[in-house]
Amino acid sequence: MTTADIIKELRHNVNMTQDEMAQALFVTRQAVSRWENGDTTPNLETLKQISKMFGISLNHLLATARNSDDTSAEINADRFIGFADIYENSRPTIAERTFIAQLTDTHSRFLAESHISGGVKKCYTFLDGDEFIPNWGFGENNCGNEVNLSVKGDIIRNGSEITAADKPFLLDVVGRYEVKIGGKSYDTICVMDIETYDGGVVSEQYLDKNGRTILWRRFNRNDWAKDRYKKNWTEILPENERITVNGEVYVHWYNCITDYIL
Repeated sequence: MTTADIIKELRHNVNMTQDEMAQALFVTRQAVSRWENGDTTPNLETLKQISKMFGISLNHLLATARNSDDTSAEINADRFIGFADIYENSRPTIAERTFIAQLTDTHSRFLAESHISGGVKKCYTFLDGDEFIPNWGFGENNCGNEVNLSVKGDIIRNGSEITAADKPFLLDVVGRYEVKIGGKSYDTICVMDIETYDGGVVSEQYLDKNGRTILWRRFNRNDWAKDRYKKNWTEILPENERITVNGEVYVHWYNCITDYIL
């Protein structure tokens, strides 16, 4: 069962309406409706109130939600942390991370992340708030990324010039492109993200018709992390591709490809 199913079942078991539950938790009826539809998830404090209200442990509530085999998956990732090390003439390092991801009919999102640091395994979940959400969360109340993408008009691309709406969680389809890698051509759409996951960072994700990532590209705002690197990115990588977003310059840093196309 998902978190949404659990909340709905608990409420129905005691013949409580959404209005009554909302009043007891000091939220709106619309908030309860969004929880039960799986659009959003209650924050940690509200989950604690729900467990207390229905006489179940928070661990049981979360464990039941995590055991939904048809909506969750474990993902292992090797993340290369290299540019800073190379730029500072240090030895490049590799960070191995494990994620628990959830897929619903409308969204996909990360629920947990773990990694080894100093010989100790560290785990963070969406309930850890600022320890988790700024790095791995997305959308209002960490609702996640949409799985059925369509053009919204929030981001308009004309060559290297991008015009973006003034709103949070900027993610939009900006066009259809042919991507050539290793002598092969791929018909893709480009999904652009503007400073959603990291301030000062723009990314391009090229997806095929099956929703698989063919190519991912990162651009840094010209002054991104200047305190660390001591220079603007136009000075660090003067020959690299540049784009402008609402007149602000961003410089291409690196690309990623997936095992799927190798």
